[in-house]
Amino acid sequence: MAVVAGHLNPADFAHTLARIKLAYIACIVLAASPLAVMLRALRWRFLVAAGNHRPLRAYVGAYLVGVLANAILLGRFGDLVKARFISKPGVGGDVTYGRSLSVVVIDRLLEGLALLVVFAAVLATASLPPWASRLAWVAGGLSLAALIALRLLFGHRAGFLHLTERALARVPASIRERLLAAVESLLAGCEALASYRRVMVALVYAFAVWGVEIATVAILLRAFSVPAPWFHAAIVLVVVLNFGMLVPTSPGSVGVYQLLCVFALSLWGVDRQLALAFGVVMQTVLFVPLYLAGMVWLAVAMRGDRTWRGKLAAMPATGISGK
Repeated sequence: MAVVAGHLNPADFAHTLARIKLAYIACIVLAASPLAVMLRALRWRFLVAAGNHRPLRAYVGAYLVGVLANAILLGRFGDLVKARFISKPGVGGDVTYGRSLSVVVIDRLLEGLALLVVFAAVLATASLPPWASRLAWVAGGLSLAALIALRLLFGHRAGFLHLTERALARVPASIRERLLAAVESLLAGCEALASYRRVMVALVYAFAVWGVEIATVAILLRAFSVPAPWFHAAIVLVVVLNFGMLVPTSPGSVGVYQLLCVFALSLWGVDRQLALAFGVVMQTVLFVPLYLAGMVWLAVAMRGDRTWRGKLAAMPATGISGK
């Protein structure tokens, strides 16, 4: 954050803001961002076994709270919160915390794989540095390998549980039972990969999400009159930002986000001040409304149902098994 503040010229920033076409910003806040959230919630519900036993608004709310938690906490701990909020043992196929957490991980992997497929199409039509191709191959290979590994674990879960039980033979019985229950619950969530139809539909949802996200960034590039090919630049920005922020180093990745925007747009020689201003406004427009919506949803949910407070308070104590 300090690095960005030190390099951002206030006069240039004010001049850049004066050039923004507000109609584009309104389109993003009121239409594009809500559509992306809805598509992500639909994909998540589709991956959860018997997920339609819970209303779509529960998935939307849990997603918003997860985004808010990711902004506050370093790392991807918001995903742990998101998984906890959608778990509900005994309802809709016994969606325990472990099942929910596994589906969140699978959802992330499928989303990343879909983005890399889109990026690969850009690599075939645009002249980008060699690192871009290496990023696509390495990240795509790792995502696919992780999905295959999870599918194999689900297919051989009985043997894996037996090996885990043997490995924990010297652990006290009470702890061993909890660990085994946690592993069993996590493996059960990998059921999402057992159906190729479910995976394919989830990928279609993922492509739709990225279509909306790329269109959103392209609209912002146009709103700023950024001198770069909007379609290609939008895809590169989405890829760089999503993979560059996998390990956040500041709350909300403020500062890191803007520097990644500068890096991505430098491929087309975009002025540093313009790129920094673009990064500041884009992060504000895309995330602040989600944070506010997450806070409102959290406040309403905790006020109307005290069990949500219990879920958050019990997270460290109950463990992954959800018991």
